[in-house]
Order: sequence, then C-alpha cells, then structure tokens
Amino acid sequence: RRQAQRNAAAATAEAAVLFRSLSTLCMPEVDEATREADSWRLPLVEELMAELTASPSLELPNTVHYNTAIRVMAEDGLLGKANALLAEMRARRVLPDIITYTSLLLVCDRAGAWQQALELVEQAKIDGIRLEAPAYNNLVHACVRAGEWRQALAAQEDMQAVGVKRNQLSYLGGLSAATQGDDAEVALSLASAIRSEDWELSPLHYATIVAAFEDTGSWDAATAYLCEAQAQGYLECAMTVSTVDLHSIRQAGCAQTLLRQWLRGLRGHGLVYFNDLPETLTVVTGWGRHSKVIGQSPVKGRICSLLAALDSPFEVPADNPGCLEASGEDVYKWLVQSELHSLLQFVGGDKTKWRRNFAPELLAAKQQEREEQLMTEYTAAERMPQAWESLV
Repeated sequence: RRQAQRNAAAATAEAAVLFRSLSTLCMPEVDEATREADSWRLPLVEELMAELTASPSLELPNTVHYNTAIRVMAEDGLLGKANALLAEMRARRVLPDIITYTSLLLVCDRAGAWQQALELVEQAKIDGIRLEAPAYNNLVHACVRAGEWRQALAAQEDMQAVGVKRNQLSYLGGLSAATQGDDAEVALSLASAIRSEDWELSPLHYATIVAAFEDTGSWDAATAYLCEAQAQGYLECAMTVSTVDLHSIRQAGCAQTLLRQWLRGLRGHGLVYFNDLPETLTVVTGWGRHSKVIGQSPVKGRICSLLAALDSPFEVPADNPGCLEASGEDVYKWLVQSELHSLLQFVGGDKTKWRRNFAPELLAAKQQEREEQLMTEYTAAERMPQAWESLV
C-alpha cells in the first residue's frame, strides 16, 4: 500500500513537471554565461569531478560519474559544460551509454540546441546504442523549443521507424509540434492515437489536445474535448456571468477555448434575458496587481490579442493589468446586436459579415490586421522623436 501511495505521488509530481515543461517550450530567456553564473550546482560538480580525476585509480571517474555530472548540467541548461564533459569522457576512453546520450539530449532540450540533438542521435546509432523514448522526447522538445516543428515531427517518424514505442510524453511533444506548425491533420492523428492507448486521459492530456485543436483551427474538436474534460472535473475555472478566471490555465490555446465557451454562454444569456448582463464583465488573465510578477504571459497575450481581433469592448484597466474589463451594456451590443446585424448582412449577400462562434478563418485575418496596425503604430512612435527634432 505504501509503495502504491509513493508511486501515485511520484506520478503526480512527474505530471506536474511535464505540464510545466510542455507549457513553456520556448528558448531560454538568459544566455548560458548567465545561467552558468547563477548555477549553485556547478561549483560542487566541478570540485567533485576534480577530486575523482586526481584519484590514483584509473577507473575513476567512470561512466556513472560522468552521467551524473552531465545530468546536473542538464538541469541548468549548461550545454558548453556538458559538451566539455563528453569530450573529457572520450579523451579518458570512458564509453558513453544510453543514459549519457539521454542526459546530453536533455541539455540540448533545455538550451534549444536542436542541431546538436540531431547529431547526438546519429552518433548514438553509430556507437550501436539504441535510444529509447525519453531520449527521442528530448530531441522533439529541443526542436519545438527552437521553432523547428518539422524536425520535431521528423524525429517522431524516425522514432517509429527504428521501433521505439512512444510513451505519453512522446504524443504530447508531437501535439506541441503540430500546434506550432498549424497542422490539424497531425494533431487529429496524434489525438486519435492517444485514444487507442490503454491510458486514462489526465488533465495534461486534455489541456494539450484542446490547445492543439484550438491553435490549428479545429475549434469544434477543441470544444468537444474541453467539454469531455470538464465532465471529468478537469480544465475547470471560475466562470460566472460576470467573470471568467483564466489565471490557472497554463496553455494559451486551452485558455482561448475556455474564453470562447464563456463568450458563447454570455451570448446565449443575452439572447434569452435580453440586456440583463452585469454592470461590469471581467476576464482574469493573471500577472496583475495580485501577482508576484507583473508583466506579460502567453495566456495574457493570447487573450488580449483575441479580444482585440474580435473588436470587443474589453480593455485592460489602468489599476490592474492582470485582467480585462467591459461594461455589460457594451458587451451586449457587441455579442448580440452586432451579431444579429452581421447575420442580416450575411443573408443579404455579404459573405464576410458572418461571425458566428467567432469563425477562426475570419479571426486569423483580424489578428493579422491587428498585428500590422500595432507594427505601424510602433514604427510611427519610433519616428516621432526624429520628426520632432527635425521640426525644432
């Protein structure tokens, strides 16, 4: 019983780690020199490896010692130090094993060094080492982190070609790559493959699948998976007529699905009860006055972009950057009156006016238009001081 409890706790902790890693697959915010300076593990590892190297025994340090040291470098994303350890291994004729390569690929993942990750996989094949799913997962994540989604999907194909069975993290990494590449067909294939496995879908599975379908434009599928997850008590957030709280949602695509669900509910409420919405409506994104960190986040950026692209009345209030607010009257006009007006225009022959359920193809055009507008405003702001100086 105790062992089962420990296994359950370990699985929960692993799921939390995987969720964090998959929801933040982006390049490191600081360079390696800064990471090296901030690492408290590095001096300890270097001291211990120096002692082992100075040992009179020719068998020290061995593969286990190097693997442990490289794993520590992986935790801090110190690719240069890990490469130095690998070179030292080869110089001392210590043969790397599967753990060595898996740890090296983890360093590449943390650093976004996808090209070296590909080279390491090829070198492992030359050395006759059969890599397993964790190693390939690190390769996929390194590619996704660097924006090389095609290489990530190719790595998944290579994984299957050499007969390596994909685990849960493999499918989730593939979904992240499909999302990045806007490939709805691959997303659907991977989601179906997860269904065929004898796994109980977790919040991590649902969140990744919903985000993948949302970001590839399969909005009906995203909504269907979201409703299924909520029926099991997953992906729920505080949602009332007046407020939707998204600050606990880590994946931007999943947050967007939840926001669309809330907006549809508001529109249904407005159609039934007419203009009976609360005085103020709020979308909570987090990273505001109640947060330890004030700034930008993927969820906040996505929600602000979405509402702006839809010409919504929601705006970020000056006293709390962690939410968007709008009056109930303005939201009613936006969701109900303008929607009915667009329907009449659509029926009258203007096929560009129908915005039912916030059509993704029209939204994409709106988002692109909004981005171009912001870029124009930014360029104009940059030129303003120069124009003023020339005028003076």
